[in-house]
Amino acid sequence: MAPATPWWITVITFALAIGGVLLGVWALWWDRSRGRLRCPKCWYDMRGAKAGDGGRFTCPECGRSSLTDGKLRRTRRHWRWAGLAVLMIAGSLAMVAMRRDGPLSLIPSWVLVRLPGGGEIEWLDAELWDKSAANWRVKEIQRRYRYGWDQPAGAMRHWLTRVEDALREEGRWGVSDLTRLTHQRLRNTIVDREFKGLPAADVLEKLGRIAAVPIVPVWQDLERGGDLDTDTTMWFSTRGLSVLSILNHLRDDDGWCRARWTCGPDGVLVGTEATLARMRVVQIYDVDHLIELKSESPFCDSYEPDDELSVWEMCQSVADLIVEYVDIDGWTCMGGDSSAIEQAAWQIIVDTHPANHLAIEDLLQRLRAIAVCGDEARESNELDSLRSKIDRLAAISVPCEQWPMTAAELAALISEFSPFEVAVDWEAMEYWGVEPDDEIAIPRGGASLDQLLQRFIESSAGFPDRTAAWTFCDEQLLLTSDDAARGHARTILYDVTDLVKEVCRTDYMRAEEGVQAIVDLVISLVDADSWWQMGGWASRLQAFGGVLIIRTTPSNHLQIENLLNRLRRILLGDDSGLEQQVLDEWRAEDLDDETTAKYVLYDIGDLLDTPRRAIGDTQLAVAERLNQIIDSIADNVGEPDDWQLLGGETGKILSIGEVLAIQTTPGIHLTVDDYLNTLRK
Repeated sequence: MAPATPWWITVITFALAIGGVLLGVWALWWDRSRGRLRCPKCWYDMRGAKAGDGGRFTCPECGRSSLTDGKLRRTRRHWRWAGLAVLMIAGSLAMVAMRRDGPLSLIPSWVLVRLPGGGEIEWLDAELWDKSAANWRVKEIQRRYRYGWDQPAGAMRHWLTRVEDALREEGRWGVSDLTRLTHQRLRNTIVDREFKGLPAADVLEKLGRIAAVPIVPVWQDLERGGDLDTDTTMWFSTRGLSVLSILNHLRDDDGWCRARWTCGPDGVLVGTEATLARMRVVQIYDVDHLIELKSESPFCDSYEPDDELSVWEMCQSVADLIVEYVDIDGWTCMGGDSSAIEQAAWQIIVDTHPANHLAIEDLLQRLRAIAVCGDEARESNELDSLRSKIDRLAAISVPCEQWPMTAAELAALISEFSPFEVAVDWEAMEYWGVEPDDEIAIPRGGASLDQLLQRFIESSAGFPDRTAAWTFCDEQLLLTSDDAARGHARTILYDVTDLVKEVCRTDYMRAEEGVQAIVDLVISLVDADSWWQMGGWASRLQAFGGVLIIRTTPSNHLQIENLLNRLRRILLGDDSGLEQQVLDEWRAEDLDDETTAKYVLYDIGDLLDTPRRAIGDTQLAVAERLNQIIDSIADNVGEPDDWQLLGGETGKILSIGEVLAIQTTPGIHLTVDDYLNTLRK
C-alpha cells in the first residue's frame, strides 16, 4: 500500500494549479479594450486622439504612428506573468507526477538513458529474470519500461544500444560464426550406421567423430536431472538420421529422457536445462519490418502507428510466435527456467542458448521472406522435397506373394524395397496396441510402396483400433505409432493472402475473420486430434497477417498443401473438376461400404444465387441461405449420427466463401453430390 501523501504537499499542488490558471487568465484575457483606444506599445489612453492622413493615428506619448483603429483596440497581454502561470501549472503537474512516481520521474527519458555510468547488465537481468536492481537509474528506466511504454522509442533504442555494447564486453552477446558452422555441420551430417544397443557415452563419442564436432556430455547434470548416464543403452535406430536429429531425440529404454543440448564455438554441450542456462547469450532482434507490414495490411484493424499500446501488442505477437515455435517448455513465461524473452520498442530481447537463437533467426528470416518479400522458395523446396520422397515410394512396385501378411513381415518387405533407410519402432507401436503378429490385408499380386505403407497404418483385418503411422525424419523412413510420429514435426509457412481476400469478398467478412476461417478449415480436416486448438499436443498453427505458421508432421504438411491448393482452384479459378473427378472415381469403385472419412470441397456459388446477391442482397440474407443448405444436407443425407451438426461424431460440414468442405465417408459423399444436383435442378 502506497504511503499517505502529507496534507501540505496536496495544498501546495492545488494552490499552484489554481493560482497558475487564475494568473494565466488575468495575464492573457483580463485587460481587454472595452471600447477604449490605447497605444499597443506604451498603452497610453488615446480616446481623444484624432486620425490623420489615411485614417492613421499617432501616439502622443511614445510617438508611434501608422496605427489603425483595430490595433488600438487590442487586448493587453502580460507575457511575463503568463510565463509564470505556465511554470506554476507545470510545477503542479510535476508535483502530481512526483507524488505518484517519485522525484526521478521529472527527468526526461532521453536525458536519463544518456547519463554516464553502468547498469545496463543489471537492467537486463531485472527485465528478463525479474531480479531487483540497486542502481537508481536502472530502477527508474525499469519502472518507466514496465509502467506502460511511456518513454520515446528513440530513447529505448539508445538504451538498448548501450546494453548491446555492455554484453559484447562481457562475451554474452550473440551467436558466433563458429557456432553457426557447428550447427550447420550437425544438420548436414547423415549417419550411415546403427548404434543400437550401445551405451550413451559410446554413441555420443561416435557421433562427435562422424560430424567432426566435439560432443561434451555433462554427466553429473545428466545423471542428476536428465535420466541419462554413461551406461544408458540407446535403442533407437540412427541410420539415415542427421546428428542434429539424433541429439534432438535422445532417449533411454524407459522412454524419452530429459537430456538437452546446445552448440557453442567449442562444440556441442549435452546436459540439462541447468547446463544450458550456463551457455546463455543475449540477442536483440529487430522486428520493425514485420510490425510495419502487418500494421499496413488489412489483417490488423486496431493498429495505430502513434499508439504505444498498439506497437506493444504487435511486438508481443511476434514474441508469442517465438515462444510458440522455439523450445516452448524452456521459456520463463511458460514455466521453464532456461530462456527469457521481452519486447522493447520495435525490438525483442532474447536470453537463451545458441541453438535456440539459431532457430529464432531461421523462423524470423522465413517469415520476413514471405510476409515482406513474397518469397516462398524455402517453403516450396521443403514441400517439394517431401513430395519427391513420396513419389519415389509410389514408383516402386513390390510383389506380394503372401496374403495376408503380419505387420512384422510387411515391415520387412517395405525395408527390402525402400530406397530409404527404414526404422521400425515396435516399442512405440506395441504401447498403442499394434503387435508384430497382427495380420494386415494387402493387395494380391503386388502394390507400390506407398500403398503398402497406407495398408500398414489403415484399419484392416479385424484391427479397427490400429494406431500405426509412418513419417520421414531426414533420410529415414520411420514406422511407428501415430502418437510418436507426431513428435517428428517440422515447421513450414504458407501464404494464404489470396485465399483470404477471396473469402472476404464472397463472405462479407473482415480479413482477420477470413484468416480464422482458413485456420478452422485446416485444423478440422487435417489430423484434427493433433492440434493444440483441438486438445492435441503435436501440431501448432498460428497466423501472422496472411501467413500461416504450421508445425506438424511431414504427411500432414502434404495434406495441408493439397487442401489449400484444392481450395485455391475453386475460389480463384472456379474449377471444381478435381473434386468431381474424385467423386466419379468413388462411384466407379462402388465404395458405399468404405468407413474411412474423407473430405470433398463443393462449389455452391450457383445455389447461393451469386448474381442476385451482387445486386443488393444483404450479408444476413446470404448467410441465411448458406445455413439453410447446410441444415438441409444434414437433415436429408444419411442418418443424424452421421453429422456432428446433429450430435454425431464423424461427419463435418464447414463453409468458407462459396465452398462447402464436407468430411464423411465416400458413400455419404456420393449421396451429398446427388442431393446438391437435385437442389440445382
